[in-house]
Amino acid sequence: MTTQIFSQIPLCLLVISLALTSTLSKQPSDPRNSRCHFLRKIADKEDIKFCWNDLRLPKDLIPQSYEVLILPDLQKSTFSGWSNVEVTVKKSTGSIVLHSKNLTISSVNIRYKDLNDAVTVKKWRLDESLEQMQVELSTPLVAGSSILLNISFTGVIKTDSLGFYLTSYKTKENVVRLLAATQFQPTEARSAFPCFDEPHMKATFQFNIIRPNDYISLFNTEKISEKAVSMNETMDTFNITVKMSTYLVAFVVCDFLSKSQMSKSGVNVVYSKPDTIDNVDFALDSTTRLLDYFEEFFAIRYPFTILDSVAVPGMFSNGMENWGLILYSANYITYNESASTQHDKTYLVVLVAHEVSHQWFGNLVTMEWWDDLWLNEGFATYIMYIGAKHILPESPLMEIFAFNVIEPAMADDSLDSSHPVISPVNNPKYISEIFDLITYYKGASLIRMLENVAGSDVFNEALRSYLHKHQYATATHDDLWAAFPRQLSKVADLNVKEMMETWTLQMGLPLVTINRDGRHVTCSQKRFVIIDHSEIRDFQPESSPFKLIRNELLPLAFDLGFPEYVKWARDSFQKVKNGSLVLTPNQEPIVLKYAVRYGGEEEWNHVMNLLKTSQSRRTVILEALTFTNESSKFNGLLETALSKPSPGDLHLILRSLKNSPNMAQLQWSFIKNNWSRMRCAFHNIPRRLRPIFKPLASLFRTEDQYDDLKTFLGTHMKDSDRLNIYILDAVQMNINWLSKSQKQLVQWLNAQSLR
Repeated sequence: MTTQIFSQIPLCLLVISLALTSTLSKQPSDPRNSRCHFLRKIADKEDIKFCWNDLRLPKDLIPQSYEVLILPDLQKSTFSGWSNVEVTVKKSTGSIVLHSKNLTISSVNIRYKDLNDAVTVKKWRLDESLEQMQVELSTPLVAGSSILLNISFTGVIKTDSLGFYLTSYKTKENVVRLLAATQFQPTEARSAFPCFDEPHMKATFQFNIIRPNDYISLFNTEKISEKAVSMNETMDTFNITVKMSTYLVAFVVCDFLSKSQMSKSGVNVVYSKPDTIDNVDFALDSTTRLLDYFEEFFAIRYPFTILDSVAVPGMFSNGMENWGLILYSANYITYNESASTQHDKTYLVVLVAHEVSHQWFGNLVTMEWWDDLWLNEGFATYIMYIGAKHILPESPLMEIFAFNVIEPAMADDSLDSSHPVISPVNNPKYISEIFDLITYYKGASLIRMLENVAGSDVFNEALRSYLHKHQYATATHDDLWAAFPRQLSKVADLNVKEMMETWTLQMGLPLVTINRDGRHVTCSQKRFVIIDHSEIRDFQPESSPFKLIRNELLPLAFDLGFPEYVKWARDSFQKVKNGSLVLTPNQEPIVLKYAVRYGGEEEWNHVMNLLKTSQSRRTVILEALTFTNESSKFNGLLETALSKPSPGDLHLILRSLKNSPNMAQLQWSFIKNNWSRMRCAFHNIPRRLRPIFKPLASLFRTEDQYDDLKTFLGTHMKDSDRLNIYILDAVQMNINWLSKSQKQLVQWLNAQSLR
């Protein structure tokens, strides 16, 4: 049982505590760490030193439970609150180090839980670079005791889709409505409330959220009470969570409507803005069925009584697996049978399966530190295909795993910018950078390989053993290897740990070369690096199922301007305009795209009007507009998207460059001329900046383009070494391929009798 802390603090005392700022006297620095460094920003404005200089927190203190109050002001984009933490003292210490980022701390109070004796706080100080807060005490804490740490704070609700952030949507009446949501993974819980923000420091959480009366608030658990605190505001109190990591805490303040459905474990609810609430039924049903399926698959009951899903407008990520409160980008979680395509339906199911599977892999059992992120994301990426196949049995999901997952992982792993699946994490910036294809896709590919070697029965039993043993705790890759039974090691002298560590602890793919000289065979192995081995032919399977390439061949026919295809698209477009034809959801994207490509002002203006009037099909319509061949129109799309507060439209246009490759140089010029705005739109986060450059890198193929890109990256992105290498490697690969193969390919094509 977890004791609730400071649960009855009156609201008036909260207001008083937030209004006061402690006056701190200058004290000598803590001598226990000789690697002290001066602060960029300190709470008491004095020239004092911060004497903890490590990315990781000390192990002296272990958090047990949090009670937090959050009071947001959406109109002013600010929030205030307090955090009460029960902490176990493992080792006597004269200071407390925890995380705090971009928060103004107004008071810190500490007392022993059992004795109720106050502990005198000498001062506290903040380190911006480590995102940490150190509280210096007058006397050391007693080992074996429990303390209650109470911190009052204020902060800013930003618009960068990180931490506690603000977003908005427009109603049918064109009224802007504000809402606030959270994105704490990987290290942003500290920007919403002071906490011990490391995955292994699991604790229970109880939240109190004060909201406007015409709004609702949501948390990881169900609401247990609400209380009026003023004429216009209500405080919602939520049930205590199970032990969980800070990055999985989530809350939302919005005015959404909801639909619910009962699973075997409890109620599933989907929240959406009012004008799209009728489009959440498929997501709700899929979530319910997947929850039941994964409970049986993992043989562990889902521990909460709710699993809420929220369609968040303007959310940068496609989904976030917060325990009990999954947040999705509104673009991907709504489905309209009459307007959405089969691809939309499949992607929705795969996305939901990914986030629901995380309720076990990642939430119930969490990686101990970010170097084992693949234990969360690799498993969720593989398991999501298994879950999605349960919902869509007719879809060839498992058959296309190699195309969707393994091939992209191999491509990235053949570049110099790759990294091992298990990779050391030594600074906050690098934590964000490892959310990439190596972690997700190579991790998933290795898990699939392990299942094929072990056999499904042994594999599934090992997963269940792993989850049961480490539930509500953290684990490492060694814990996973240990879950496989001893008899598996007897299969062809197989040692799971040894086998898997050859793949997880080093980057790259093995290139095995076999040379035969008469009766002698010589084998050699080295890492395959695509730039250094351009002489290796691309692997082509003997045959490919037509159903897997149909979606590639049909657009190619339109791109090449086959007359009968172009005529069909333009004729269909005119029939749609005059009301004599209703397109299926799978036909509409093709007709709109190639009406824009081969049409004129009439077609362009019609599709532009559709963009303004049809929110449910916005993604399809906006992508169709990127098919224009006119530079002024394409430039206008970029400028309009960049002017919006959310980067969602801009992200879609940038990654759609493949639709109009002749616009690559124009897009590159736009990026260079508007770089400060672009960087601001993507909040200067390396993994968010990648969509700016990756489409260009796939199309750039000359030495001049390579040099221009290299100069720009060296000037404007000096702190993104891994991303820079990735981008330049991709361009160099194109240059090498053209140098080697272009002449022969042209000669071969000219020699063919193609009709």
